[in-house]
Order: sequence, then structure tokens, then C-alpha cells
Amino acid sequence: MVTTHPTEVMPTLPEPKNISHFREWFASQGGYIHPKVYFHPALNCVMTRALRELSKNGEIQHATGNWSERQLACTYLCLHDIVPESHAAFHLFKHRPYIHTLPSPDKLRTSLHFSSDELALFNGSNLYGATNDRREAWRDEWKACQHIIETIDKDWGAQFSWDRYLTSATYLSSRAFPSTLLSPIPSLNPTPSSHPVLLPGIDALNHARAHPVTWAVNKKTSPSLQSPGPSTNDDDLLICLVLHQGSENGSELFNNYGPKPNSELILGYGFSLPDNPDDTIVLKIGGFPPSHPNANKHWEVGREARGIDLVWKAILEAVTMSDDGEGDHDENDDGDEGYDPRDQLYAAGILKGMADGLLKRLPSGNIEISQEVIRPEVVEMFQHYIEGQTEILKSIIHYAREQENNASKQIEELGLDLDEAGSQDGDE
Repeated sequence: MVTTHPTEVMPTLPEPKNISHFREWFASQGGYIHPKVYFHPALNCVMTRALRELSKNGEIQHATGNWSERQLACTYLCLHDIVPESHAAFHLFKHRPYIHTLPSPDKLRTSLHFSSDELALFNGSNLYGATNDRREAWRDEWKACQHIIETIDKDWGAQFSWDRYLTSATYLSSRAFPSTLLSPIPSLNPTPSSHPVLLPGIDALNHARAHPVTWAVNKKTSPSLQSPGPSTNDDDLLICLVLHQGSENGSELFNNYGPKPNSELILGYGFSLPDNPDDTIVLKIGGFPPSHPNANKHWEVGREARGIDLVWKAILEAVTMSDDGEGDHDENDDGDEGYDPRDQLYAAGILKGMADGLLKRLPSGNIEISQEVIRPEVVEMFQHYIEGQTEILKSIIHYAREQENNASKQIEELGLDLDEAGSQDGDE
């Protein structure tokens, strides 16, 4: 947690020794922390170079060259507590003061750190599957990294445990920013070529939704936030986080991570927000041939059925799909796609059935939960998440019923025979 205090008055509780060491290290690396800011505990080329220096073996260097940015970062973080001080490469792992400020594994609360009983609460939800998928993917990464580390040193390989890798990967998922933030025009929007980066000091701030902040790039000529900028020389740049709301002495300082649903906050960060307006559910629609662009596509729908229009259009397209993979419907004089209302009625039934099925599989947020088995903060995340998913699915069902009513009305007005269904002839 990061809070403020007057420069004339020291905080009531002194900062822990590891934070003092971090301040000294941070300043020595060119960082600047405003004098009114203090810390107290709360309930990529450097990596590559360090790993290459561990072994001159060309085969090993080739293997690490195929690693993802996450594998490089996690291995680099793990090795800080594995490479002994007596080893020649010890000095290359220079972020110990920063790493020692990070929360211990027992303080991490992402869904990958849930107990089996805690994760079982979410069984039937998208988050349950996403957690297992991420664990499997990260374990595969860890095994590949552990094999290389063991090749360099068997003892290091034995210490390079799954728990260590999971902890480092969680630091990355919960604290990293996209590398696009370090460009002359900073952006929090990742690109296909960007990668996650850790920014010591700045990443200590917790999240407050819609909190007004600005990222700026200034010249390194002065520690003041008033330093001139921008600069086009990357070596001269200083990344700054400017908070626009005043803070009372002793109050916590917040960053804004951007709009994130509780599913992402729980999976990657380890917390949730009540009544989160940014909650979404991910849907996949069947019925498309493998070569179709929609075959492996996922759609996100938010509260009040936000984003459902694209899902509705995709279902209609799947319903009217001909054998050659082309949409089998007419276009009216305005160029709008005109679907037979009987196809719309059929599509509405599919949408309603899909949402209703997901709602029935979703765990109940009102079940009795043993506080002796499930930690209170996990109970809170569970309730926040289930509330959001339930409300979204109910809004989808409501939308589907509206489409049913509209289609039924059109069918009646046009005098169409339901026994002669539009594109569904012979398919039902």
C-alpha cells in the first residue's frame, strides 16, 4: 500500500527495512518517489543477458531464445533467490531490493492460489475453466524453464519449483504494464508486439476504478513532475504517473488499471469489485464451419446485455448458414441484412437456451460457505463474481425474449406459416 504524509512529520509507523533498501536502490537506478509518499505493508534485455551469462552453451541459449517474455521474466525473478552470492553471475540479478518488497506467496489471492475447496466453489463458471487452463499453460512453461535451469545446475533446478514460478507469474499478471507504456507517447493498450514489463515503485499502487490518473513521459533532467518534455531519446525518458485527485495525509494513493471485469481481476490480480460495471461473460457460438472467421471467435457481453448485438448477428448468421458456408438471406433496399422472422425466432430460442443453460450451471451465490474452509476474501470474490455473471445472463435472456416477441409479431403480421421455417427447413 502507498500512502501520503506531510514532509515535516514522519509517519506514525516507520517503513520496513526492505522498503528503505528499496528506496535507496530505486534512487540509484534513476527513479524518483515524491517525498510525501511512503510505503507500508498491507493485508527484458536485463533478463536475457543474465540468463545468457549463466551458461555459454549454445544449445541452451537457443532454447531460451524461444521462451516467451513471461518465461524470461519469471525465470529471472526466480533466480534472484536461487543463484548463490558466490556465483559469478550473482551481480546480474540486480532487482533483489525490489523483489523483497513484493508480497509473499501466502498473501497472493488470484484463483490459481485458491485451495481445491475454494476453487470448487466456482465449478460451473467460466472462471473455473479459465483458472485450470491458465494453470496448465503456466505449468508447461515452468517445466520447459526448469529443464534448462537443471541443465545449468542440478541444485538450481531442484530449487526452481512450480510454487516459485507460480509466484513470479502472479507478480507479472498482477503488476506488469504493457511495454507500450515506455514509448515517447505512452499507452496502456497492448499491441501484438508489446510485452509485459514491471515498473518498480509505480506498480505498488492499488486499483481504484475510474480514478483520474495520467501517464506522462518527461526528460530525465529533473526529478520534478514539472520537468520539460516530451523527449524522443529513449535513454532520456522518465515515465511519470500523475494522480489528479488530492489525497489527505495518511490516505492511500491509487492507480487506475483501466476497466476490468471481476473475472480478470480474480484470475490475474487477486481481488474483485462489488457490482462491477465492467463485468462481462465470454460466449462462443457453434454452427460455423472450421474455416469460418467466427468458428473460434469469442464474444464478451456485459451488464444490461452490452455487446449482445454482435452475438445476435453471429447467431443469425449461423442459423442461416448454407452448406457452402455463406449466409442464406436476402438484403433489403437499404443494404441492411433482412432475415426471415422465422429464422429470427429460431435464433432467439438458441440464444435464450444458451444463456439459460449457463445460468443453470452457474453456482448459487447464496450457498452456505464454511469460513473454516474458505477464506473470507475468497468468499467475497465468489459473491461479487457470481452476482455479475447472474445479472449478465439474466439480461441476455431478457434480450432473447424481446427478439422472440418481435419475431412472433412479424410472423403474425406477415401471415407466415411456422411449419415452413425459413432457412431451417428440414434441419429441425
